[in-house]
Amino acid sequence: MNLKDCRIAYDYFSGTASSVARQLGFAGIAVIWIFKSDHGGEYRVPDELIWPGLCLLGGLAADFLHYVVGSLIWGGYHRYKETIGTLEDQDFFAPRWMNWPGNLLFYAKLFLICAAYALLILFLVDKLRVA
Repeated sequence: MNLKDCRIAYDYFSGTASSVARQLGFAGIAVIWIFKSDHGGEYRVPDELIWPGLCLLGGLAADFLHYVVGSLIWGGYHRYKETIGTLEDQDFFAPRWMNWPGNLLFYAKLFLICAAYALLILFLVDKLRVA
């Protein structure tokens, strides 16, 4: 094993985690939608589902920003290296801080989706106990 192998494993697992988190975000919104009620033509979500919904939306926003911020940083760095005359196949080191915003958004998205599901599970357990 070498650093390249570690990077390949990291890319696979983080990419898969992002895909699963995105799917869970949309599925969680669908679960919340199931419990909406109609009050005179106006849809209303139970108060207990407001925080899970906000966490899900925050997680999906962090997912989007994770890719937007990463593309802006790496696209900008590519352009910078290009303008200073770096050759296409020339090796160089990139500053470590360039990954920090993307990593922060990656972990924020996972945290928010997990928090939303913990709250959804508590809500569903409470509903099942009443039924």
